[in-house]
Order: sequence, then C-alpha cells, then structure tokens
Amino acid sequence: MTWIQAFLLTQLVEVPVYLAFMRGSPLSVAMRLAVGFGASALTHPFVWFVFPSLVRSLGWWGYFGVAETFAVLVEWGYLWSFGVPRPLLASLLANGLTMSLGLWLQA
Repeated sequence: MTWIQAFLLTQLVEVPVYLAFMRGSPLSVAMRLAVGFGASALTHPFVWFVFPSLVRSLGWWGYFGVAETFAVLVEWGYLWSFGVPRPLLASLLANGLTMSLGLWLQA
C-alpha cells in the first residue's frame, strides 16, 4: 500500500469517529471536519515516514507499538485542545479501528 492510499484509508476510518465524538459541539460543521481530518494528518506522516527508521532496532512489533502509542497520545492532546469530549477514548477508538483494518489488510 502506498502512503497516499494508507492516508486516505486512515481518513475514511478516523474522521467519522471524530465527528461522532464532536456531535453537539459548538464548532461549525466545517471546523469539525477540519479537526477530524487534522488529527491523523498531524500524526500519519510521522508514523509512516519517521518512525520506521527511528525504531528499526525494535523490529516490526516494536515500531508498531511506538508509532501507535505516539499517534494516540498526540491525537488525544490535539482533540483535547479543540474541546472534543472524551478525547482519549476518541483517539483510542479511531486509531484502534485503523490499526485493526491495517493489520487485516496486511494479512
């Protein structure tokens, strides 16, 4: 899978999760979409391009653990900064779904 394919798949999975958590938010619909898109747009390039070489010595599962933990924690803080309710749960759910789908597609 290319980076752009993985990025678009990530957005297709994660943006709806984030939108669901922002239901009833005072943010405009356009802003909610931007926040939802921005969460993984912020972390995905690091997970895809930076972490593989940084944690090469940890093996695939080590990379996977470090990269996914990074994504969850950064997106949690990002969502929190926009007042998204239950930002840690939102980040865990969105990233967990994407991670599960990615593993399934690789199998």
